[in-house]
Amino acid sequence: MMTRIVCPFVKVNNLIVDLQVHNPRTYPCPLVAHATKRRKDEPFLMPEALVRPGEFVIQNCVFRAGQNIETEKKFMRAGPRASQYFDPRSVRADIVCLGKVCPGINNIIRELVILLKETYRV
Repeated sequence: MMTRIVCPFVKVNNLIVDLQVHNPRTYPCPLVAHATKRRKDEPFLMPEALVRPGEFVIQNCVFRAGQNIETEKKFMRAGPRASQYFDPRSVRADIVCLGKVCPGINNIIRELVILLKETYRV
């Protein structure tokens, strides 16, 4: 039985590391419901649905008998977290469509607008 997974983390550039920001200001995630009963206007995620610090995914999810898992790359898990690094009240979003006709682009833009407005309150 494996009790510990030791895999190398893949380093990805990000502003906090690149700019050497220490203790950046964070804001609570607006997607999380803090009440046991949710009303129509409340966020839709429960706290247990959030990604916790230290969670990761492994590059290869299929392993054969005898294969060494320690040599696999691991990546930070994507998803909503308890805090974020921007204040939704002061954020602006732009949607830019460049180039040729893309079937379904209106649906994609519509869903992005709804997500930004209703879910993230941008």
